[in-house]
Amino acid sequence: MLQNQVFDTRKMQVDDYAVTFAAGIKNGCPIVVFGIYTNDSTIPLVTIDKEYPSLKHAMHYIKAVTEKAGRKLLDYYLTHFSDVVTRISSAMNSTKIMPTPRNPRNNAYYKP
Repeated sequence: MLQNQVFDTRKMQVDDYAVTFAAGIKNGCPIVVFGIYTNDSTIPLVTIDKEYPSLKHAMHYIKAVTEKAGRKLLDYYLTHFSDVVTRISSAMNSTKIMPTPRNPRNNAYYKP
């Protein structure tokens, strides 16, 4: 049996976001992968996997997916993930604060 393979994909533009749907096999299970390109350079793509009963069902979903489903996925991303992406991006791109070094003798903080 195939381990990981993509059989069909669909990409659409919803507002300023690219939304993707892909049907395939992951770890031997049929899935649909829902993806949002976040317009953020630190975390450019967020994906969610959903298992389907068969590869045929997953591929049928990809062929039948509409802009309405794309908008629903975008709403889900904006409600549940966009804040997390913004916070992680901000943290990854901020200047690091260096902690005060520890004195190994008494394990207390000190200023050199």
